[in-house]
Amino acid sequence: MDHTKDPEVLLCFENETGTGQIRAYEVFPGVLLSFSRFHLERCESNYAQSQNMFGFEYCIEGKIQWDTQDGRAAFLGAGSFMPYDYGQSSGHFLFPQRNYQGISFGIQLSKAEGQLPPDFPVDLERLKDRFCMGNNLDLSASPQAANVLGLVQASACQTDLHRKLACLELLLFLQDLQWTEHTALPVYLPSSQVRKLKQAADLILNDLEHHYTLQELSQATGIPVTTLRRHFSSIYGCSVAKFARKHRIEQAQRLLRETELTIAQIASMAGYDNPSKFASAFRADTAMTPQAYRLKSRGQNGA
Repeated sequence: MDHTKDPEVLLCFENETGTGQIRAYEVFPGVLLSFSRFHLERCESNYAQSQNMFGFEYCIEGKIQWDTQDGRAAFLGAGSFMPYDYGQSSGHFLFPQRNYQGISFGIQLSKAEGQLPPDFPVDLERLKDRFCMGNNLDLSASPQAANVLGLVQASACQTDLHRKLACLELLLFLQDLQWTEHTALPVYLPSSQVRKLKQAADLILNDLEHHYTLQELSQATGIPVTTLRRHFSSIYGCSVAKFARKHRIEQAQRLLRETELTIAQIASMAGYDNPSKFASAFRADTAMTPQAYRLKSRGQNGA
C-alpha cells in the first residue's frame, strides 16, 4: 500500500488585516480538495474565476462572505454546506469574524470526466444538476454528514489514499442526500446593505466605551432597526449586544496582558462604569477574574 503523500499546493495570504492559507490537493484529475484557515478580514483570489468548476464549501468554524458578480453577498456559517458555481464568484472574500476554517471540494467537469474509479456509481453531471447552487444546506443534525465530513477533514493530515477514499465517500453521500430536507434559507444581502452593517460594527469597535443602542446605530447608518437586528447576526454570528460585549472583553484581555493599567481603568476603557460589573462580565466569558487572567497571561501563579 502506498503511504506517500501527494503534492500539495499551498496558497498563502497576508495583508494588513491578518494572514491565511489554503492547502489544495488534486485528488483525482479535475477533482480538487482544499483546506482553508484564515485569521484576517478579507482577501482577493482570482483562482475561482479562472476555473470552469462547480463545488461545495463546508464551514467548520467562523463565517465566510463572498461577493457574487451580480452585486450580492452570500454568507456561510459554521455547520453549513453550500453548493456553488465557481464562476459566479467575484473573487472577493470576507471573514466578518476574522476567523474561518473550511473545506472546499471542487469539480472541473471537463477534466474529471472518466477519471473516477471504473464502475464508480456517481455521475458528476447529474450531481451538479441535483443541487440548487447557492442554497445553504444545514447538515448539523445529520450523523451521516458528520461522519463523512469528519473523514474528509481528517484526511488533511493523512495520505493521498486517505483523501481519495474520503472524496469518494463524500461523492456517494452527496448523490444520496435528500438535499431538500436540509435546505436552509440562503443568506444573500445587497452589497450596499452589507457595507452599512459593517459600518455599524465599526462604530462599536471604534468606541467600545460607548454603549450604542439599536436606534443610534440605525440613525448613524441609515439601516432600519428591524433590518439591523435581523441581519447583523447573519454577518457577525451574534446580536449587536453580544458583538459589543465580546469585543469589550477581548480589549480588556489585551490591556490586562500588555499594560499596567489598574482593573478600574481597564473596566472604564472596556465600557464598564463599575469594576464589579466588569469583573462579573469578564468572569462569565473567561471563567477567570481579571486579576487571575493578568497573572496567568504573565506566567505567574494566579491562585
